[in-house]
Amino acid sequence: MGRDADSFDALFKNASLALEMALSRGGDQAVVKDRLNFQFYGGLRTTGVYTRTFTQPKQPLAGGRTYVEVLAAALAATVKVNGQVATTHEGGFSIFRADVTDLCHEGDNELTIEVSNEDTPSMYPASADFTFYGGLYRGVNLISVPGTHFDLDYFGGPGIKVTPKPTEDGGATFEIESWVTNGEEAYTVMYSIEDCYGNEVASGVRPCDSTKVTLYVPDAQLWTGIFPQLPDWNCVNA
Repeated sequence: MGRDADSFDALFKNASLALEMALSRGGDQAVVKDRLNFQFYGGLRTTGVYTRTFTQPKQPLAGGRTYVEVLAAALAATVKVNGQVATTHEGGFSIFRADVTDLCHEGDNELTIEVSNEDTPSMYPASADFTFYGGLYRGVNLISVPGTHFDLDYFGGPGIKVTPKPTEDGGATFEIESWVTNGEEAYTVMYSIEDCYGNEVASGVRPCDSTKVTLYVPDAQLWTGIFPQLPDWNCVNA
């Protein structure tokens, strides 16, 4: 719809722009164009439900844990296993996980993820000039780990953080910090940095209860869009 114009031709132009905007956004909203702005009305904002069954993985040693990992769910989600709530999450742009070990049983288990894109004041963005699409738009993973593992409950991360810092001699230091769940004194964490060809360029070992180690790599090649070399990080809890 077009409005707030001085002539029929100007109204028709506003209406045409409103139609193009509505179609470009999926066609589920009414769009009004005036001489300055667009206004948006409607759009489906509701709750969708995803369901499937899985068999709990088995770890060779006692104490293993099973996690459900959701890579992104817009905008709020509730994860259930066999009808019991495992976790809830607000925010449609980040990874979150739930330890579902104690909710599983032998045989088939039912995983249900309820995802809502409804207007919720506690979640960003509250309003914008685009359609608030909802649902699972990245993958969902089932992760099985032993009792001692890199912390999967640490803010949705992998339990490992790497901070590179270039040095004046053309190399770089890499501060690697990791968090281990159920670490024991006998355990160590081994680190290895490989170049893009798979060659090890630095390595280190630390006790399980020490959180940081710094490794030095000579002749480090900075990443650029023209020469996109990225190293590989290998961390093993042993």
